[in-house]
Amino acid sequence: MSSHSKNIAARYFRIVTSVADMAENGELVSDLSHSAVRACVSAMHTDGAEAIDVYHLFGDALKEKYQEISPHREKYRAVLESAYTHMAFLLLREDVDSALFLRPGVMNTSESHISLSLEQ
Repeated sequence: MSSHSKNIAARYFRIVTSVADMAENGELVSDLSHSAVRACVSAMHTDGAEAIDVYHLFGDALKEKYQEISPHREKYRAVLESAYTHMAFLLLREDVDSALFLRPGVMNTSESHISLSLEQ
């Protein structure tokens, strides 16, 4: 994996967190985070990154930020959850092993209105 892929992931992570800030401030963000995620995955693949690289560079950053943010910032967290889920969807569409992404408790969503957990 190239250092350029790391820069791509970092750049799009900043875009997603900016969209999350906008949402938290009451702005309508629609699918801006999904557009950024799609562009990130595409750019990283073009740069030669494998799906696992995208998952670790971009997905891990989203998870870490999600865990840092207060549960009271519901809209911010919802954008991060949506971005993470969309990233996983895009990577899964490319026949990535689903066990990597869809394991229970990937993100602690107990205080959120969206749950990524598959526990029953």
